[in-house]
Amino acid sequence: MDALIAAFLNHAEATFRRPDGRPTGTAANREIALRELRARYHDLRAEDMTPELLRKLRGVWAASGLRLATINDRTRVVQQMFRWGAELGMVGDQTAFRLSGVRPLRKGMAPENPPVDAVELETVTATLPLLKSANMRDLIRWMLATACRPGDAIECRSAELDLTQRLWSPAWHKTARHGVHRAIPLNDAAIAIAEPRMHKPHLFGCGLGARPMTKGSVYTAVSRACERGGITHWSPNQIRHLAGRTVYRRHGMTAAMELLGHTSERTTRRYLGVCEIDHARRGVPELEELVERTSEPKHLARGRDESGA
Repeated sequence: MDALIAAFLNHAEATFRRPDGRPTGTAANREIALRELRARYHDLRAEDMTPELLRKLRGVWAASGLRLATINDRTRVVQQMFRWGAELGMVGDQTAFRLSGVRPLRKGMAPENPPVDAVELETVTATLPLLKSANMRDLIRWMLATACRPGDAIECRSAELDLTQRLWSPAWHKTARHGVHRAIPLNDAAIAIAEPRMHKPHLFGCGLGARPMTKGSVYTAVSRACERGGITHWSPNQIRHLAGRTVYRRHGMTAAMELLGHTSERTTRRYLGVCEIDHARRGVPELEELVERTSEPKHLARGRDESGA
């Protein structure tokens, strides 16, 4: 088992890299997902791994308090590793096939993460002055202006921006490895933020911009600003939800889906959350009109009531 895990992690380390050669974090996430497997079954032959053992491993994750999505993600990583090993002849096809039959946990079988809701604009506005770094304040505004993920914002390079065409074409983003190309339109606010920074390799990089800031530093800065101001804590990824909600309410589902870079409407709906009831309410007056059109004229209904019919 140890040999299979080591080979799989080496493959992930070599494969999942940004255009500049830095690792994306996928290999690190996979290493975390496989730690318990390695700790419990390191001396087990990979060929002897069974669905029952995988289900037991899943039970250990659940008992440790992990959430439903994390448990299912880790289960998929194990299954992916065995499929990869089968392709290379490191493990038998039948072993990989049997493990692939372990189904993900269903809703209600483990605690779930609460849905991520949009942060209110007033909360962001109150937090901005409390951020000590002007660089950090501009980063938050950039996320508002482009509806991008925090990770995409900190990785933004000046070479990816075409201020004449008003477009940002990230070389690396969450779905880049699936062949999805993203082109994010830039509004006046985004261009005003970018123009004085175009001399820096990374738009919001540290110092001269040679290296990007980390996601951890962004989350920490926002958290500390909220503490200083006595503001309810919020997370930078909630800005994207705010942007998606705003665009959806004003321009509809298609515009929100395209701006957020989603390939399915289902994903966009998760970002909209409570906004769906607002969308449904738009049709209620039309339904009311249908009922009214089936009703009797008032003078006929009144005459029948008076006759006792």
